[in-house]
Parts: sequence; structure tokens; C-alpha cells
Amino acid sequence: MKVVSEWEIGEGLFSDEAVDVEIEFPNCAAVFQMRPLTADVIANLESGGVSFEKIKSGKQALIASRTLFAEIVVGWTGLLSTDGKDVPFTEANRDKLAAAPALVAQFWQIAADLAAKRSEAEAKN
Repeated sequence: MKVVSEWEIGEGLFSDEAVDVEIEFPNCAAVFQMRPLTADVIANLESGGVSFEKIKSGKQALIASRTLFAEIVVGWTGLLSTDGKDVPFTEANRDKLAAAPALVAQFWQIAADLAAKRSEAEAKN
């Protein structure tokens, strides 16, 4: 998996709205609508008992992964299954992706990077 997009100042870095992030997989390049890991999002996750340590360690990883994905991944386009069929964004499909804690950890990092870029942009202004 490789993140292709570079975030621009005008792409929602100053709001809590989702930003399009292109991610390359071996068989496709999909665009995910992702929310940055803002303080509000992190507080929401923590109040629900979700933390990065739980996702990494595997303790309650599936529940934590589903909760994290529900908070930061709000849609996608262009995601293909291994047989080349379109995978539409649904809660059930999102939960299937969330069943892979290593994948979720990578998405967590992307959301954290987005929040860091947002903070850097805010500091410059």
C-alpha cells in the first residue's frame, strides 16, 4: 500500500471534513475520503476505549479497528477486489477492511500524517 496524494492547504486541512487520499494497492488505486485525527476524533475514539496500542497489540483489535475505520474512513471510490470487481463503500465492506489490524494501523498513520500537515499549515498562518 502506498499513499499517492499530497495534501494541499485548500483541501480541508482547516476543517474536520474528510479529505480525498489516493492509496495504491497491488491491483488498484483507490481514493479514500478520510478525516484527520483531530483532537475531537481522538477523544471520541478514546471515550469508546480505542487506542493505537490496542490496534497494534491485537487486544480487542477487531472492535478497535472497526471503530477507528468508522471515525476516519467515510467513503471510497475505485477500490477493487482481487478479481477486479468494484467494492462499493458500505458499512459491511468497511468492516471487512477493518478486520485487518495491520491495514488499519497504516490508515491510522495516514490520518495522523494528515493531522500533522494540518497543524503545520495552521502554525504557518
